[in-house]
Amino acid sequence: MASTPSTSVFTRFQQSLSSVAGLPAGVRTLIGMLLVVSCVLAVLRAMISTKRTGAAGFPFFVLVPGASWAFPWVILVAGFCATTWIEGVYYVLVLGLLAPSLEMQWGHIELLQFSAVVIAGTNILSWILALLVGLVTRSEQMLFHTHFDGMHGLITGFLVAYAQIMPEVRVPYIPKLTARDVPMLAVGLSNIPCILGYMAPFIQYQIAWLVSWVYLRFYQVGQAGQRGDASDAFAFVTWFPPFIHPVLGPVSQFVYKMASSWHLVPLQTGYMDLELSVQEPHAGGAREEAERRRTMALAALDARLADSASSKAPPTATSSQDEA
Repeated sequence: MASTPSTSVFTRFQQSLSSVAGLPAGVRTLIGMLLVVSCVLAVLRAMISTKRTGAAGFPFFVLVPGASWAFPWVILVAGFCATTWIEGVYYVLVLGLLAPSLEMQWGHIELLQFSAVVIAGTNILSWILALLVGLVTRSEQMLFHTHFDGMHGLITGFLVAYAQIMPEVRVPYIPKLTARDVPMLAVGLSNIPCILGYMAPFIQYQIAWLVSWVYLRFYQVGQAGQRGDASDAFAFVTWFPPFIHPVLGPVSQFVYKMASSWHLVPLQTGYMDLELSVQEPHAGGAREEAERRRTMALAALDARLADSASSKAPPTATSSQDEA
């Protein structure tokens, strides 16, 4: 009996639900928060008329530099706002693609903590920068009509995490592009609209890159209790071409000393500069922990690929004969 269009839609809906249910707990939490916050914002935009156009009229949901100061929760909530359904679909697909492997590596608590740090840190710094630019230039457009929202910062943070745990893995369909290259590609492309004067949301790619790197480099606690990632492969200068390293090294050393003196990053014995050049023997454990985490991440990725391949493999001849 041929299926009706309504039956076909219902079947696809059931398949979508089963796919979401199969995701890890932390990923489901992120997707659930995205859907709830975005749906509430969509309902409010449909019900409440406002003279301001677009999402900027709701500074208690999206981050508006000159109007959101009275709503501190927007620092986190804005990171889960999709202002269009196309954005919402895109965020769900990207979360389902990138987040499960990270949760397998870190656990759901660390995945949610990393997400909160990146979203909050990116939004706070974007807010401060946009507010300063708006006040200096006396731009009403920047202060009251520009808004920051969405998961641009979190997605950039996920890309940085992949660059940390599996830097040499090739991007599918782009053989010469590795996971290490993707974050800087996004940061580099975001420079173009920023130079042209379009801060939102492009400045968030650059800020999220720095926030996520600082957290992973200095603060994330590994399974062995090590704080941060002291491996040479995740040093700050490795994000840039080799010819700029001699110039960038002294600058980063000065920045690290200033940041540690202001207690923005931890000052630890053997951490000589922003690249964390480890010269103390006892600091080798941090390097070993970082390399161990990368090995585990690659093993988890191989296991997921093997499971995916086996689930898609056709039935063998033996099983076909048994069914016959």
